[in-house]
Amino acid sequence: MVRKLFLKKMSGNSSDHSARGRDRKSIIKKICAVLLCAWILIALCACGGSSAGSTGSSGGSGSQTDTAGVNKAAGSNDADAADPSDAGQEAGTIIIGSKDFTENEIVAEIYALALEDAGFTVERRMNIASSVIHTSLVSGEVDLYPEYTGTGLLSILQMDLITDPNEVYETVRNAYEEQFGITWLDYAPANDGQGIFVSRRVSDEYGIRTISDLQANASEIRFASQGEFDEREDGIPGLEKVYGPFAWKSSRVYDNGLKYQVVENDEADAAPAYTTEGRLVETDKFVLLEDDKQVWPPYNIAPVVRGFGINHSEIFTRKGLSPGVSFPRILGIECVGEIAETTDPLRLPAGQKVISIMGEMGRAFDGGYAEYALLPNEQICPVETDLDWKTLAALPETYYTAYGSLLNLRIGDIKTDSETDCKTNVKTGSQTDHKTEIKTDSETGSKTRSKTGETGIRTPRILVRGATSGVGVAFLRLLKGRWSELHVSGSTRSMKKEAQLREAGFDEVILDADGVLQTDRQFDRVLELIGPATLRDTFSHVVEGGIVCSTGQLGGQWTLNDFDPIFELPANGYLTSFYSGNVDPVRLQSLLDYVRTYGIDPAPERVFSLPQVPEAHAYLESAHSFGKVIVVI
Repeated sequence: MVRKLFLKKMSGNSSDHSARGRDRKSIIKKICAVLLCAWILIALCACGGSSAGSTGSSGGSGSQTDTAGVNKAAGSNDADAADPSDAGQEAGTIIIGSKDFTENEIVAEIYALALEDAGFTVERRMNIASSVIHTSLVSGEVDLYPEYTGTGLLSILQMDLITDPNEVYETVRNAYEEQFGITWLDYAPANDGQGIFVSRRVSDEYGIRTISDLQANASEIRFASQGEFDEREDGIPGLEKVYGPFAWKSSRVYDNGLKYQVVENDEADAAPAYTTEGRLVETDKFVLLEDDKQVWPPYNIAPVVRGFGINHSEIFTRKGLSPGVSFPRILGIECVGEIAETTDPLRLPAGQKVISIMGEMGRAFDGGYAEYALLPNEQICPVETDLDWKTLAALPETYYTAYGSLLNLRIGDIKTDSETDCKTNVKTGSQTDHKTEIKTDSETGSKTRSKTGETGIRTPRILVRGATSGVGVAFLRLLKGRWSELHVSGSTRSMKKEAQLREAGFDEVILDADGVLQTDRQFDRVLELIGPATLRDTFSHVVEGGIVCSTGQLGGQWTLNDFDPIFELPANGYLTSFYSGNVDPVRLQSLLDYVRTYGIDPAPERVFSLPQVPEAHAYLESAHSFGKVIVVI
């Protein structure tokens, strides 16, 4: 329950006011800096890279731009997915596991320390057998552990061999998301691959330098197995498919920690290894064999997380991927609130309700993750509404994006089976009339004929591609609130989310497998939120004269290469887009009026307080999150 939605203007003299304002901003910056640094540390141990974005000035601008202080009511973020990883856990607690060998335990401990530094409570469950740790993650016994891309590809997914590191990563990332609802974070460039080593004596005596050499001389070799290596697809079974059978002189199972000792003591001649193991540098004792037929894929290590997804805008900035951003920086690309102090008392008087979206909030200057936000006047849009703060906070920037897309799709031009001409007048911020007209089949005489020869009215169909995203859910609510008779389909990469999508109001749920819709249906309008990665496939599902609005880029692809609009667009069709960075105060006010007129319930999925920003981010990044997440001050 929200106890206080906004703070009154601080009392006292101007010097006290300034001092308190600076103290408050300093505290907020420390909170955000801890969150930022923790995730940069995770990126370092996962990716082997360094944080982009140098440390710089955090707040004050040296320009003479007019500004107004927004007394924050709430900030919000868009979620692409819904339940916390474990509702029974204490908020913010993350259970980290590791496999049963030293390297994996060390990396898991690095993850744990980074998360603890970010303010999370961490429970460690280390030394889990490699054969069961994936099951532990899926069942919820652990939330995160370090895994290897090659192991995921061959052992868990049992897919065919791929040797390109990026292709392996993308394959396992997508497949884990689809099959298990599990997310792979960025991988490290170091390749901790599978290997087999032999003693230097055996290598020299038999001329063994490659795995082919080992297979040819297997009858002379005492093999020190680790048990599961004899059964895993990326172990002996996979090797024998390519190199042929390994008819060992003998094979005995040893504990993984003893393999170098037994080979050094001449109790065995060869053993499996991971290619980054430290003792392999002792080349006078051990020889790592070349995988000359390239059986093994790359084994880059990465955090595998139960329930984490991606909020692209915030994550990109936090990782230093937003150009020109210097740290420390208060994030937040949107906020709603009241004016506390102003340099434009006519347009932005104290107490005025306002919304601020996009621009360079949270990038060029500090954004909405604070009790007070100092923003350029042109960044602030005054609004007139009696919506409560929680509802208002759930609208920008998600609903503004959905609303702009709705208008660009010209839903009102679709022929429906309605028998009356439906018109609606929506008052906008400029007091002009915004009219939407539905052309009905009773007016145009347009009919379709069924296979039996009977005439009937065709039911218009709308598709939301990327339906589980915050914008997808917002679009559905706006559309159904006005045109409940329209048939709306939603796509998802995981049919595990079908029940949630239907509960949200989608009439049909379509699987989106590897960028291909698993249906032959054609649609009158398509809201494309995956973006260029699936746009060509979307075109193949649009009726003649249909409209596609490409608004999102959830597929991670920014451009459509070699696009030929003449041949690739649907016949007599239209391709449009909407960018929420083009903020129109009139359209923004029209959105608020639309929400009020049609009783749209934005219904944020979760509400957090400002000190809970780390928990809010953790939930927002959940692969199962669904809809809108807001922070209320």
